[in-house]
Amino acid sequence: MFTGNVYLILNTSNLGDYEKLSFDLIKRGLGVHCGECGAYNKTPNHVFLSWFEDVLDVLHQNGIGFGIWEFSVAFGILNSGRQDVAYQDWYGQKLDRKYLNLLMKYT
Repeated sequence: MFTGNVYLILNTSNLGDYEKLSFDLIKRGLGVHCGECGAYNKTPNHVFLSWFEDVLDVLHQNGIGFGIWEFSVAFGILNSGRQDVAYQDWYGQKLDRKYLNLLMKYT
């Protein structure tokens, strides 16, 4: 994460500091964006959707914007290659409707 002149490397030992920094910035009226979020397509879909809803709920409650890693392929809502998704055909693409619905709930 870039904070002016300093890049922060996030790991489990400093994640709490990052959250505090984000919420402090919001309180000061600055925008915060969570970029490149999601989970790899080998994560069971029901686990991913449950976890990601928790993440999106926290972001939404705090006015933090977000972006998913990619629209199509491994991390996306289209053609992710997840083996445990009942895909919907969308103009010849494989759409993960549950994932899309979750994203739409928080936009």
